[in-house]
Amino acid sequence: MSIAIPRTEKLTVDEYMRLAAREGWERVELEDGVVVELSPEHLPHARTVAAVYQRLARAFPYDACFFSGTLPLSGFTAYEPDIFVLDVAPPLEAMLPDAVNVVLVVEVAFSSRGRDLGTKSRFYAAAGIPEYWVVEPERGLLHRHTEPGPDGYAKVVPLEVGRFAETLDVAAILAAGLPNRPAVG
Repeated sequence: MSIAIPRTEKLTVDEYMRLAAREGWERVELEDGVVVELSPEHLPHARTVAAVYQRLARAFPYDACFFSGTLPLSGFTAYEPDIFVLDVAPPLEAMLPDAVNVVLVVEVAFSSRGRDLGTKSRFYAAAGIPEYWVVEPERGLLHRHTEPGPDGYAKVVPLEVGRFAETLDVAAILAAGLPNRPAVG
């Protein structure tokens, strides 16, 4: 669902950030210049995000793995991914991460499956995010997207990770390293 804003042109990320702060918007994203409302977060979603984050935090430095925050992908799109990992820690004064430093984005899908596997996948790929995971807790699957291009990811591999990702083995998935990036610890 979109938030009605009386405008004829698309919002930029900068305008969106100012409006969101001024209006106190929560649980929204900017997609191609349009503000999109997100579903309320429920406990199974939060539990899955926490489980995935804990496993990723073991594989990446603490200051490079985030479980919240706004991620601008273009001048008109900024998402609120469940987790994202940067290849370098941003300066403490940085307000937003730079998408060129993102090596992995994770979305946990309950009601958002169609959008996460469809529209969001295309926007993340177009922004050059090298790896994108969509975790479906109820199905016990992780969809690993790699090889980004302007029209989407060339490779999508479903992996079994158990209900609510309890058997997710990040080290095994990342054993070969992230695409176009050095291998991580």
